Amino acid sequence: MNRAVTQAWQKSRSGVAFTFFLLTSAFIFSSCGNGKKVPGLEGFHTGVVQKRLYVSFISKTLQWDVGLTIPIPGLRDATVSVAPDLSSDGTVFQFSIGLEALLNHGQAFPLTGLPDGRPLPDIQGGVLPRWDVDIKKLRMSLYLSNDAFGIFVPLAFLDQNGVGLPVQISVDIEDERGNRLGRVYALPMNINRTGSGLFILLPYLGGVGNIINK
Repeated sequence: MNRAVTQAWQKSRSGVAFTFFLLTSAFIFSSCGNGKKVPGLEGFHTGVVQKRLYVSFISKTLQWDVGLTIPIPGLRDATVSVAPDLSSDGTVFQFSIGLEALLNHGQAFPLTGLPDGRPLPDIQGGVLPRWDVDIKKLRMSLYLSNDAFGIFVPLAFLDQNGVGLPVQISVDIEDERGNRLGRVYALPMNINRTGSGLFILLPYLGGVGNIINK
C-alpha cells in the first residue's frame, strides 16, 4: 500500500472507506503491462466500496503546491482531490463517485475523443460524451455514457533521462478475484509532441456498450 495515498485519503471525508478498499483490492500500474513501466506514474488503485467508485494514482512528473478537493461539475455526488505526494515531489489524484450518480446523470454531453483529437482507445467510433473540468491550470476530461465512465488526465510520462513514453501501454484493471473492473491506458505524445496522458476507462455494473472487449 502506498503510504502517501493512504495518508491523503485519511484526511478526506471518504478516507475510512478508501483505506478499507486499499487493504482489500489494489492494482499497481507502474509494474505491469508485460513488464513495462510507465515513466512518471508510480501507483494506481481503483474499486467500489459501499456503492462508490474510488480511483487514485500518483504522478511523479506533475508538481502541485496545495491540496484541494472540489465537486466535479456536471456530475452530482462526485469529487476530485489533487494534493502533493507526501513521499516525493509528485502529485496524488483521487476521485470519488457515487454509482447512482453515474447511472442517473441525466446530462447530455457532446461526443468527442481525446482532447487532442485522437480517438479514444478501445471505443467503437473512438468517441464518448465528454466534458472538461479545470482545476487551477490543469484541465481534465471526463467521459460518461450509459455504460462507462472515463477520465483523461494530461500527464508527461518522462523517465529520469527525460525520455517520454514511446508507445501506448494498456493494462486491464482486475480485483483480487480476477474480475475485470476496467482498463488503464498510458498514452504517448502525438506527432506534435503534445497530448500525452492517462486515460482510465471503467465500465460499471456490467455495462459493455460500445467498449471493445479484447
